[in-house]
Amino acid sequence: MMSILLLTSLFLWFGLVPIASQAYVYNNNQPGAQLVVDKQIKAVTDNNWHDNLSTQVFSRGDLIDFRIIVRNSGNQNLDNVKVRDNLPNYVVPIFYPGDYNASQMAITWHINHLQAGEEVVKTLRVQVSRKASLPNQPLVLANQVVVTSGSLGDDDQAQFKVVAKNLPQAGGNVAVSGGIVFGLLALGYLARKFGRGELF
Repeated sequence: MMSILLLTSLFLWFGLVPIASQAYVYNNNQPGAQLVVDKQIKAVTDNNWHDNLSTQVFSRGDLIDFRIIVRNSGNQNLDNVKVRDNLPNYVVPIFYPGDYNASQMAITWHINHLQAGEEVVKTLRVQVSRKASLPNQPLVLANQVVVTSGSLGDDDQAQFKVVAKNLPQAGGNVAVSGGIVFGLLALGYLARKFGRGELF
């Protein structure tokens, strides 16, 4: 009886250990699919990309560039990768990949096939709207991008600031300049009258 139990135990031990070892090796060699997206930003006059812009402030008419890096970090090929870039308020797109939905303020495009280890880089440019009612104090905005492929997904965003510039209007400058000139002419006229003794 004891020998039967011993043989049964040995059979189960040597039968299960290889299964557990094979599963461990399989998981190490097959980490699975991974989809990653990185969003970067820069002013058009800047040569360097940044994760966010915390010091520079944009206003009406300023141009901003974004770079979107979609990367397959796993060891499995991916198909039908969907990319959606959600624009914040106060900006309008200038050029971009894919299609732009104005009502949703979203830019979308597809990557048909992304091999393991491969990455795709796209750039887009926006302009701070010339018609926007910008705040007088800097306001932080975020441009977010979302990528999906089946059950996989990732998102990232780049932040920047916008503010109104209270510049004097051209018409106001003309009025002020005209007032100064008129005042000088009036003083000259009075001086001549005074010199001739016509004022008193």
